[in-house]
Amino acid sequence: MFQYLAISDGTTTVELTDMANYALVSYAPTIAPLRDNDLGGSGPFEDVGDTLIFHALGETAALAYANADAVNRLLDQARRWWRGETVNAVTISAQAQGATDITSYVAALKGRSVGGPPNMALPATWSEYYNKYIIQNIQIQCGRRGQFLHGSENASAAAAANPAVLSVAMPSSPAIPGPLKLQFTGFTTDGSGSANIPSCYAFVGPVAAFSLQQGEAAALVLAAAASFASTADAAARASAGSVGRLNHAAVVLGAESLLYWTLPAAFLNSTRIAIYCTYRTNTAAPWTIRGEAYRTVAPSLAGATTPYQTIPGAASNPTVLFVGIVGSAVGFDTAGLRIARTGSVGTDTIDIDTIVFVDVSDPEVYVVALANTGSTISTGANSKNIETIIDNDPNTRPLPFVHTDVLTTAIVLMRGYTGDAALTVSGSPIGVIWYATHTTFWTTQNIAFSATLNIGATITRRLAASVPQ
Repeated sequence: MFQYLAISDGTTTVELTDMANYALVSYAPTIAPLRDNDLGGSGPFEDVGDTLIFHALGETAALAYANADAVNRLLDQARRWWRGETVNAVTISAQAQGATDITSYVAALKGRSVGGPPNMALPATWSEYYNKYIIQNIQIQCGRRGQFLHGSENASAAAAANPAVLSVAMPSSPAIPGPLKLQFTGFTTDGSGSANIPSCYAFVGPVAAFSLQQGEAAALVLAAAASFASTADAAARASAGSVGRLNHAAVVLGAESLLYWTLPAAFLNSTRIAIYCTYRTNTAAPWTIRGEAYRTVAPSLAGATTPYQTIPGAASNPTVLFVGIVGSAVGFDTAGLRIARTGSVGTDTIDIDTIVFVDVSDPEVYVVALANTGSTISTGANSKNIETIIDNDPNTRPLPFVHTDVLTTAIVLMRGYTGDAALTVSGSPIGVIWYATHTTFWTTQNIAFSATLNIGATITRRLAASVPQ
């Protein structure tokens, strides 16, 4: 049983355990299973259906009917919220009998279960026990989010020059993953209200799932007549000041050079890794590139690879590339890039600044591609601090809210994205990477384009449970 059970939209609250307007008969919350659907957007747990049985009470029959109707109207509102109408979310809050935690366990309702039975049509009769009119055993089947949320915790990682694996040490390390709000901090607007935040990849998950490497630090298996050198590129603000430059001017077309890096020990348990890199072509020669990863084989032997990708024949600004995903049943200790020139126009060089390896076999790893913001936001946003935010709050919005927030103003800009933004992570610490090039620069720049921007991260985690406790 429950010592407290209520349904509320934040303004109207009906407490089904108050013994004045309602008496709870039965509520047995369903434990949500893990979601079978591989498509993202709704978190790792299935939505579930619950059955509520309660009595509606009133000093008069009219008041008893009105109290029964209040529950029904909130459930109608919950369905409208789930359909995307502009109404407040409706939640169910519960405290188990004998609970010592005064924090209620809260889950968003989706309205009555589709296809479920209608409410029982019962008369209002006088009850000697309650000394009120009573509508007995009103039974409602309703849908709700799979997790109950009970409080939150937050922590920050200090700003650092991007890209970097920011480690956010959370106050606790729960075994059950909870929905996250992630705030990228450190951005500002200029005196004209211009933000100029580039498109980026945002990586979120356990710290051990990420390996960020420097291009100039690659080990090599070079094609005949190829050369590779660490090349200073402070002018384009390369990460760590230099890039790895591969020269295939004298190499037979189609011959591949392998650049590879040793992975951290945690990747020995990975069965799928995603590979991202930043590159720049310096002439109009076209190239092919593919990712490769393996475990305990000689670098000269081919491991598992991604499909070929073609880099067009044109000199380019620094560019972020999703190279692909490599799978293996035995894990990985080494990964890298196979690069070949497919046409010739002179010096024929390609630069690699950074490469990111991501353990995407971990279900709590997220990669979200964020679109850029418009250059000028508003004259009301002059010289303001701004944040880029991915907010997964399943009890207030049907879908995650991805936006740019101009602090100390009411200006909020929606930000386009692709990928699963329903960030839900357990444990601690949590790793975060902001990965983006910026016009002619390898790294995201400050608003004056005078230096690489220091970017921080703040995470708020909603603590989650399968049932109220």
